[in-house]
Amino acid sequence: MKKISFLVVFLVLALLSNAQGNLQFNRVVTVETDFAVPNTNFYNFTDFTFTVPAGKVWKIESAHGTYENDNSTNLSYNGFVHLMIDKKFIHYYNSGGVSVVGSYLPMWLPEGTYTLKVVMSSGGSVGHHIYGGFTGIEFNVLP
Repeated sequence: MKKISFLVVFLVLALLSNAQGNLQFNRVVTVETDFAVPNTNFYNFTDFTFTVPAGKVWKIESAHGTYENDNSTNLSYNGFVHLMIDKKFIHYYNSGGVSVVGSYLPMWLPEGTYTLKVVMSSGGSVGHHIYGGFTGIEFNVLP
């Protein structure tokens, strides 16, 4: 009898509890930014603000970032591109062709406003164009 009572109480509590909503696929999201920087040997960065809408959650799956100089796509000088979402690295690319996805991926972002920061160190004597962004999945949060 104790086992049946325990089972009934457990089932009732399980049915009444609502710890989190269910997720329903909505769409694939892509956030990209690019900008030009003058010829410099210093760090350059841009902040790009994006918003995860109310009632949604994003799962960031992949990130990409690269740069090219204004004369060609030859990346024979020292430099790097970092991508961060709210100070968490999601991508690193250097001029030697090494591309590393950050340890924070996949990254879950609940509704709210976030900053994608793209940081670049050129180390060269010509202007550059920097590209960066990420791809993820948007889910609807169902009750």
